[in-house]
Amino acid sequence: MPSRIRDLLIVASLLTASALFLWRGSAQPPSAERVVSVTPASLSSEPQYEPVPQAIETITVGQRMWIGENPSAERDHRVGADITAPSEWRQMTLRCPKRDGTLADVVMLRPVNWLTERQVRPGGKVQIDVPECGISGLADVLAVGPCPEIAQGPGRVVTATFHHHAASTIYVAIEGVAEPIGTTPNHPFWSEAKQAFVRADQLSPGDEVRTLDGTACVLSLGPRGPPEPVYNLEVQFEHVYRIGDAGVLVHNGTPENCFDWARRKQSEIGGSVVRIDSPNPTRGKIPLPKYDADQYEHAVLVKGGKAYDPLHPEGIPARDYFDQVRKLNGYRSLGEARRNLGIRKN
Repeated sequence: MPSRIRDLLIVASLLTASALFLWRGSAQPPSAERVVSVTPASLSSEPQYEPVPQAIETITVGQRMWIGENPSAERDHRVGADITAPSEWRQMTLRCPKRDGTLADVVMLRPVNWLTERQVRPGGKVQIDVPECGISGLADVLAVGPCPEIAQGPGRVVTATFHHHAASTIYVAIEGVAEPIGTTPNHPFWSEAKQAFVRADQLSPGDEVRTLDGTACVLSLGPRGPPEPVYNLEVQFEHVYRIGDAGVLVHNGTPENCFDWARRKQSEIGGSVVRIDSPNPTRGKIPLPKYDADQYEHAVLVKGGKAYDPLHPEGIPARDYFDQVRKLNGYRSLGEARRNLGIRKN
Protein backbone atom coordinates (compact mmCIF):
# COMPACT_ATOMS: atom_id res chain seq x y z
CA MET A 1 0.00 0.00 0.00
CA PRO A 2 1.46 3.45 -0.87
CA SER A 3 2.79 5.24 2.22
CA ARG A 4 0.55 8.28 1.59
CA ILE A 5 -2.57 6.08 1.66
CA ARG A 6 -1.31 4.22 4.72
CA ASP A 7 -0.78 7.47 6.59
CA LEU A 8 -4.20 8.80 5.64
CA LEU A 9 -5.89 5.66 6.86
CA ILE A 10 -4.00 5.50 10.14
CA VAL A 11 -4.59 9.13 11.09
CA ALA A 12 -8.30 8.41 11.30
CA SER A 13 -7.68 8.49 15.04
CA LEU A 14 -7.12 12.23 14.72
CA LEU A 15 -10.78 13.18 14.48
CA THR A 16 -10.66 15.97 16.99
CA ALA A 17 -12.53 18.69 18.72
CA SER A 18 -13.73 21.26 16.26
CA ALA A 19 -14.60 23.30 19.33
CA LEU A 20 -12.16 26.02 18.36
CA PHE A 21 -13.06 28.41 21.15
CA LEU A 22 -11.36 31.72 20.94
CA TRP A 23 -10.33 34.98 22.52
CA ARG A 24 -12.77 37.81 22.82
CA GLY A 25 -11.67 40.89 20.93
CA SER A 26 -8.10 41.18 19.67
CA ALA A 27 -5.29 38.66 19.86
CA GLN A 28 -3.69 40.54 22.77
CA PRO A 29 -5.97 40.03 25.81
CA PRO A 30 -6.03 36.67 27.62
CA SER A 31 -8.93 34.43 26.74
CA ALA A 32 -12.13 34.60 28.74
CA GLU A 33 -13.60 31.55 27.01
CA ARG A 34 -13.55 28.75 29.57
CA VAL A 35 -13.93 25.01 29.55
CA VAL A 36 -14.69 22.84 32.57
CA SER A 37 -11.69 20.94 33.93
CA VAL A 38 -11.34 18.82 37.08
CA THR A 39 -9.39 19.83 40.18
CA PRO A 40 -9.10 18.33 43.70
CA ALA A 41 -11.47 19.98 46.17
CA SER A 42 -9.50 18.68 49.15
CA LEU A 43 -6.04 17.35 49.99
CA SER A 44 -7.20 14.47 52.17
CA SER A 45 -6.09 10.87 51.65
CA GLU A 46 -9.30 10.40 49.66
CA PRO A 47 -9.59 13.70 47.77
CA GLN A 48 -12.89 14.94 46.47
CA TYR A 49 -12.96 16.48 42.98
CA GLU A 50 -15.01 19.30 41.56
CA PRO A 51 -15.44 20.84 38.10
CA VAL A 52 -13.95 24.33 37.68
CA PRO A 53 -14.01 26.72 34.70
CA GLN A 54 -10.59 27.25 33.10
CA ALA A 55 -9.46 29.36 30.13
CA ILE A 56 -9.17 27.03 27.15
CA GLU A 57 -5.74 28.32 26.08
CA THR A 58 -4.34 27.28 29.49
CA ILE A 59 -5.49 23.67 29.17
CA THR A 60 -2.59 21.24 28.65
CA VAL A 61 -2.40 17.61 27.60
CA GLY A 62 -2.73 15.24 30.54
CA GLN A 63 -5.42 17.31 32.26
CA ARG A 64 -8.92 15.94 32.71
CA MET A 65 -12.06 17.53 31.35
CA TRP A 66 -15.31 17.25 33.24
CA ILE A 67 -17.86 15.38 31.13
CA GLY A 68 -20.81 14.92 33.48
CA GLU A 69 -23.85 13.29 31.94
CA ASN A 70 -23.18 12.56 28.28
CA PRO A 71 -26.41 11.78 26.37
CA SER A 72 -24.53 10.67 23.27
CA ALA A 73 -23.89 6.94 22.87
CA GLU A 74 -20.69 7.61 20.91
CA ARG A 75 -17.48 6.20 22.40
CA ASP A 76 -14.12 5.90 20.67
CA HIS A 77 -11.90 2.98 21.70
CA ARG A 78 -9.08 3.60 19.25
CA VAL A 79 -6.53 4.89 21.76
CA GLY A 80 -8.30 3.49 24.83
CA ALA A 81 -10.59 4.97 27.45
CA ASP A 82 -7.84 6.26 29.76
CA ILE A 83 -4.07 6.59 30.09
CA THR A 84 -3.19 4.16 32.84
CA ALA A 85 0.48 3.62 31.87
CA PRO A 86 2.01 7.02 30.99
CA SER A 87 5.41 5.38 30.39
CA GLU A 88 3.87 3.78 27.29
CA TRP A 89 2.86 7.16 25.84
CA ARG A 90 4.82 10.10 24.42
CA GLN A 91 4.19 13.83 23.98
CA MET A 92 4.79 15.31 20.52
CA THR A 93 5.12 18.98 19.65
CA LEU A 94 4.11 19.55 16.04
CA ARG A 95 3.74 22.37 13.54
CA CYS A 96 1.04 21.37 11.08
CA PRO A 97 0.23 22.82 7.66
CA LYS A 98 -3.31 24.01 6.98
CA ARG A 99 -5.06 23.98 3.62
CA ASP A 100 -5.22 27.79 3.63
CA GLY A 101 -1.43 28.04 3.78
CA THR A 102 -1.16 28.92 7.49
CA LEU A 103 0.22 26.75 10.29
CA ALA A 104 -1.22 25.20 13.44
CA ASP A 105 0.71 24.52 16.66
CA VAL A 106 -0.20 21.14 18.08
CA VAL A 107 0.77 19.23 21.23
CA MET A 108 -0.36 15.61 21.15
CA LEU A 109 -0.19 12.49 23.30
CA ARG A 110 0.00 9.13 21.54
CA PRO A 111 1.04 5.57 22.51
CA VAL A 112 4.64 4.59 21.78
CA ASN A 113 3.50 2.09 19.14
CA TRP A 114 1.66 4.89 17.32
CA LEU A 115 4.97 6.77 16.99
CA THR A 116 6.86 3.61 16.06
CA GLU A 117 4.46 2.74 13.25
CA ARG A 118 4.99 6.19 11.73
CA GLN A 119 8.72 6.44 12.48
CA VAL A 120 8.15 9.68 14.37
CA ARG A 121 11.36 11.40 15.51
CA PRO A 122 12.42 14.97 16.33
CA GLY A 123 13.32 16.83 13.16
CA GLY A 124 11.24 14.46 11.05
CA LYS A 125 7.74 14.68 9.67
CA VAL A 126 4.45 12.88 10.25
CA GLN A 127 1.25 12.97 8.24
CA ILE A 128 -1.53 14.74 10.13
CA ASP A 129 -5.03 15.28 8.73
CA VAL A 130 -7.60 17.04 10.91
CA PRO A 131 -10.42 18.15 8.58
CA GLU A 132 -12.31 19.97 11.35
CA CYS A 133 -9.65 22.68 11.62
CA GLY A 134 -8.25 22.57 8.11
CA ILE A 135 -5.04 20.71 8.99
CA SER A 136 -3.73 18.48 6.21
CA GLY A 137 -0.22 17.43 5.29
CA LEU A 138 3.19 16.53 6.65
CA ALA A 139 3.70 18.14 10.05
CA ASP A 140 7.15 19.09 11.35
CA VAL A 141 8.01 17.14 14.50
CA LEU A 142 9.57 19.81 16.73
CA ALA A 143 10.02 17.62 19.81
CA VAL A 144 9.20 14.22 21.29
CA GLY A 145 9.26 13.79 25.04
CA PRO A 146 7.89 11.69 27.86
CA CYS A 147 4.21 11.72 28.64
CA PRO A 148 3.42 14.30 31.33
CA GLU A 149 1.80 13.36 34.60
CA ILE A 150 -1.81 12.38 34.00
CA ALA A 151 -4.28 14.10 36.30
CA GLN A 152 -6.16 11.91 38.73
CA GLY A 153 -9.88 11.91 39.33
CA PRO A 154 -13.00 11.75 37.15
CA GLY A 155 -13.36 13.08 33.63
CA ARG A 156 -11.50 12.31 30.42
CA VAL A 157 -7.89 13.03 29.52
CA VAL A 158 -6.97 15.82 27.09
CA THR A 159 -4.84 14.04 24.46
CA ALA A 160 -4.18 16.99 22.13
CA THR A 161 -4.33 20.77 22.04
CA PHE A 162 -4.48 22.86 18.85
CA HIS A 163 -3.77 26.57 18.35
CA HIS A 164 -4.25 28.31 15.01
CA HIS A 165 -6.31 31.03 13.32
CA ALA A 166 -9.80 30.75 11.85
CA ALA A 167 -11.12 33.10 9.19
CA SER A 168 -14.77 32.49 10.03
CA THR A 169 -16.12 32.63 13.58
CA ILE A 170 -19.49 33.27 15.21
CA TYR A 171 -20.81 34.03 18.68
CA VAL A 172 -23.51 32.06 20.48
CA ALA A 173 -25.25 33.79 23.40
CA ILE A 174 -26.74 31.28 25.85
CA GLU A 175 -28.97 31.78 28.86
CA GLY A 176 -26.93 31.70 32.08
CA VAL A 177 -23.58 32.23 30.33
CA ALA A 178 -22.20 35.67 31.17
CA GLU A 179 -20.54 36.32 27.81
CA PRO A 180 -21.34 34.97 24.32
CA ILE A 181 -19.31 31.94 23.35
CA GLY A 182 -16.95 32.41 20.41
CA THR A 183 -16.76 29.38 18.13
CA THR A 184 -16.27 28.23 14.59
CA PRO A 185 -19.53 27.74 12.65
CA ASN A 186 -19.13 23.96 12.41
CA HIS A 187 -18.61 23.34 16.12
CA PRO A 188 -21.24 20.87 17.44
CA PHE A 189 -23.49 21.73 20.40
CA TRP A 190 -25.91 19.24 21.94
CA SER A 191 -29.48 20.01 20.87
CA GLU A 192 -32.18 18.88 23.29
CA ALA A 193 -34.86 19.03 20.59
CA LYS A 194 -32.95 16.86 18.13
CA GLN A 195 -31.23 14.73 20.79
CA ALA A 196 -28.07 15.03 18.74
CA PHE A 197 -25.10 17.31 18.19
CA VAL A 198 -25.71 20.05 15.62
CA ARG A 199 -23.48 22.69 14.11
CA ALA A 200 -23.31 25.96 16.01
CA ASP A 201 -24.51 27.90 12.97
CA GLN A 202 -27.61 25.67 12.75
CA LEU A 203 -28.82 26.66 16.22
CA SER A 204 -31.67 29.15 16.49
CA PRO A 205 -32.85 31.46 19.29
CA GLY A 206 -35.04 29.42 21.63
CA ASP A 207 -33.22 26.13 20.99
CA GLU A 208 -32.25 24.32 24.19
CA VAL A 209 -28.71 23.11 24.81
CA ARG A 210 -27.44 20.84 27.58
CA THR A 211 -25.70 22.35 30.65
CA LEU A 212 -24.35 20.96 33.92
CA ASP A 213 -27.57 21.97 35.69
CA GLY A 214 -30.00 20.85 33.00
CA THR A 215 -30.77 22.91 29.90
CA ALA A 216 -30.53 26.52 28.75
CA CYS A 217 -31.91 28.47 25.79
CA VAL A 218 -29.93 29.96 22.95
CA LEU A 219 -30.56 33.72 23.08
CA SER A 220 -28.88 34.84 19.86
CA LEU A 221 -26.04 34.09 17.48
CA GLY A 222 -24.25 35.90 14.69
CA PRO A 223 -20.94 36.55 12.92
CA ARG A 224 -17.87 37.89 14.69
CA GLY A 225 -15.11 40.11 13.34
CA PRO A 226 -11.83 39.42 11.50
CA PRO A 227 -9.77 36.19 11.77
CA GLU A 228 -8.97 35.26 15.36
CA PRO A 229 -6.69 32.88 17.24
CA VAL A 230 -8.63 29.75 18.09
CA TYR A 231 -8.11 26.74 20.34
CA ASN A 232 -9.09 23.13 19.93
CA LEU A 233 -8.98 20.12 22.26
CA GLU A 234 -8.97 16.39 21.68
CA VAL A 235 -10.61 14.63 24.63
CA GLN A 236 -10.06 10.90 24.96
CA PHE A 237 -12.81 8.28 24.51
CA GLU A 238 -16.02 10.33 24.78
CA HIS A 239 -14.93 13.26 22.57
CA VAL A 240 -17.12 15.75 24.42
CA TYR A 241 -16.49 18.41 27.04
CA ARG A 242 -18.09 21.39 28.78
CA ILE A 243 -17.64 25.10 28.13
CA GLY A 244 -18.50 28.32 29.94
CA ASP A 245 -19.74 28.93 33.46
CA ALA A 246 -22.87 26.89 32.74
CA GLY A 247 -20.93 23.90 31.39
CA VAL A 248 -22.53 23.77 27.94
CA LEU A 249 -22.05 20.34 26.35
CA VAL A 250 -20.07 20.38 23.11
CA HIS A 251 -18.56 17.69 20.91
CA ASN A 252 -15.09 16.96 19.55
CA GLY A 253 -16.02 16.41 15.90
CA THR A 254 -18.22 17.57 13.09
CA PRO A 255 -21.92 16.63 13.42
CA GLU A 256 -22.09 15.65 9.75
CA ASN A 257 -21.90 11.86 9.72
CA CYS A 258 -20.30 9.80 6.98
CA PHE A 259 -23.65 9.03 5.31
CA ASP A 260 -24.63 12.71 5.16
CA TRP A 261 -21.18 13.59 3.88
CA ALA A 262 -21.31 10.94 1.13
CA ARG A 263 -24.77 12.04 -0.02
CA ARG A 264 -23.68 15.68 -0.11
CA LYS A 265 -20.60 14.76 -2.12
CA GLN A 266 -22.79 12.70 -4.44
CA SER A 267 -24.96 15.74 -5.12
CA GLU A 268 -21.82 17.63 -6.14
CA ILE A 269 -20.02 15.10 -8.36
CA GLY A 270 -22.38 12.15 -8.85
CA GLY A 271 -21.33 8.54 -8.25
CA SER A 272 -22.69 5.86 -5.93
CA VAL A 273 -22.89 5.79 -2.13
CA VAL A 274 -21.57 2.47 -0.83
CA ARG A 275 -22.32 1.21 2.68
CA ILE A 276 -19.91 -0.92 4.73
CA ASP A 277 -20.87 -2.78 7.93
CA SER A 278 -17.85 -4.21 9.73
CA PRO A 279 -18.26 -6.72 12.59
CA ASN A 280 -14.67 -6.22 13.79
CA PRO A 281 -13.00 -3.36 15.72
CA THR A 282 -10.89 -1.34 13.30
CA ARG A 283 -9.34 1.15 15.72
CA GLY A 284 -9.14 3.79 13.02
CA LYS A 285 -6.49 1.99 10.95
CA ILE A 286 -8.63 1.33 7.91
CA PRO A 287 -11.17 3.57 6.17
CA LEU A 288 -13.93 2.83 8.66
CA PRO A 289 -13.37 5.77 11.03
CA LYS A 290 -15.92 6.56 13.69
CA TYR A 291 -17.38 9.72 12.21
CA ASP A 292 -20.54 10.39 14.18
CA ALA A 293 -21.88 6.99 13.14
CA ASP A 294 -21.53 3.56 14.69
CA GLN A 295 -17.88 2.54 14.57
CA TYR A 296 -18.64 -0.44 12.38
CA GLU A 297 -20.87 1.38 9.91
CA HIS A 298 -19.43 3.55 7.20
CA ALA A 299 -20.40 5.12 3.91
CA VAL A 300 -18.12 6.00 1.03
CA LEU A 301 -18.81 7.64 -2.32
CA VAL A 302 -17.40 5.81 -5.33
CA LYS A 303 -16.96 7.67 -8.60
CA GLY A 304 -14.57 7.19 -11.51
CA GLY A 305 -12.39 4.60 -9.79
CA LYS A 306 -11.96 6.71 -6.64
CA ALA A 307 -13.38 6.41 -3.14
CA TYR A 308 -14.30 9.55 -1.18
CA ASP A 309 -15.16 9.94 2.51
CA PRO A 310 -14.67 12.65 5.18
CA LEU A 311 -11.04 11.63 5.73
CA HIS A 312 -10.32 11.40 2.01
CA PRO A 313 -12.22 14.34 0.53
CA GLU A 314 -10.00 14.39 -2.57
CA GLY A 315 -10.45 10.67 -3.10
CA ILE A 316 -8.06 7.71 -3.16
CA PRO A 317 -8.08 4.73 -5.56
CA ALA A 318 -11.18 2.68 -4.78
CA ARG A 319 -9.23 -0.55 -5.31
CA ASP A 320 -6.79 0.42 -2.53
CA TYR A 321 -9.61 1.57 -0.27
CA PHE A 322 -11.60 -1.65 -0.42
CA ASP A 323 -8.48 -3.83 -0.43
CA GLN A 324 -7.59 -2.37 2.95
CA VAL A 325 -11.08 -3.14 4.20
CA ARG A 326 -10.62 -6.72 3.00
CA LYS A 327 -7.12 -7.23 4.46
CA LEU A 328 -7.67 -5.70 7.87
CA ASN A 329 -10.92 -7.57 8.39
CA GLY A 330 -9.14 -10.83 7.55
CA TYR A 331 -10.84 -11.84 4.29
CA ARG A 332 -9.08 -13.58 1.41
CA SER A 333 -11.00 -11.96 -1.41
CA LEU A 334 -13.04 -8.86 -2.04
CA GLY A 335 -16.03 -11.09 -2.80
CA GLU A 336 -15.77 -12.67 0.65
CA ALA A 337 -15.43 -9.24 2.24
CA ARG A 338 -18.42 -7.96 0.29
CA ARG A 339 -20.61 -10.84 1.51
CA ASN A 340 -19.53 -10.65 5.15
CA LEU A 341 -19.28 -6.89 5.52
CA GLY A 342 -22.43 -6.06 3.66
CA ILE A 343 -20.58 -3.85 1.17
CA ARG A 344 -23.39 -2.60 -1.04
CA LYS A 345 -24.89 0.46 -2.63
CA ASN A 346 -26.83 2.38 0.00
